Amino acid sequence: MAHGNYEGKGLTDPAVRALFDSKAMMKSDWYRARLDSKVKVDLALWKRHIAYLKEFLAKPNYQSELVRLKIGERLETAKSRLDHLATSVYRENLVGTIGADPELV
Repeated sequence: MAHGNYEGKGLTDPAVRALFDSKAMMKSDWYRARLDSKVKVDLALWKRHIAYLKEFLAKPNYQSELVRLKIGERLETAKSRLDHLATSVYRENLVGTIGADPELV
């Protein structure tokens, strides 16, 4: 569209306008790829959170602080969140969002 047309069609052409219809975009392969990427990015993030919390639990210098900081509860919450991210419900709830760039995965 740099020159005002795409394949001989202008901005007002129904075929070009259809490319920007939200329902059509949400059915496109590139949009599904963005949602799949978002799931992968989120799963990786929560796996890192869990690994860090487990690592923190093992540190001998902080044993007296574990209860006050609720590290065990945070770890269970993170595991629960990770389980939820792996469900189809989470993936379905992403429809309508921008997702994530597939290049991030």
